[in-house]
Amino acid sequence: MKRGVKLCNLILPIWLLWLVPTAWIFILPANFVIDLTVSALALRLSGVGGIGKVLKVSILRTWLCGFAADFAGTALMLSPLIISETALKNAPGCEWAGKLAYRLTVNPFGGALPLLWTFASVALAAFVIYRLNYKFCFRRAEMSDAQRGRVSLALAAFTAPWLFFLPASWLYGF
Repeated sequence: MKRGVKLCNLILPIWLLWLVPTAWIFILPANFVIDLTVSALALRLSGVGGIGKVLKVSILRTWLCGFAADFAGTALMLSPLIISETALKNAPGCEWAGKLAYRLTVNPFGGALPLLWTFASVALAAFVIYRLNYKFCFRRAEMSDAQRGRVSLALAAFTAPWLFFLPASWLYGF
């Protein structure tokens, strides 16, 4: 693989934010608004009373935990690239990593393995979002376990990093 092709990994939001620091100015408030909106709607649909009070004690944690979950999904998503670019690339049985890293970067719909890998990365992030919200973010909120579960599930489903599925080839034209 050429060096230039590997730069397509910029599609992952965490790398974009690292390489283009000014993007944080837009991403942080946008992510907060999305988390706030999803939380408020899920709380309302779950029949939770005192939505403002619940949001006051939980939204900052929800927002920060969402970033932590995205990092977990990104770590899994980037693991083939890391393997292919480190000393592990010469290890027996690791040739798959370079091929998979390229397919994940260019188009995750280019085969069954990259599609499943991308799905697993998004699912891992969604699972972490659910668990952190259920166990940590809403633990002090006045709501039942069922309500906490529904709200956490809504956040996991709607705030998971679905952009992992966006093919870089659409953005870069190759």
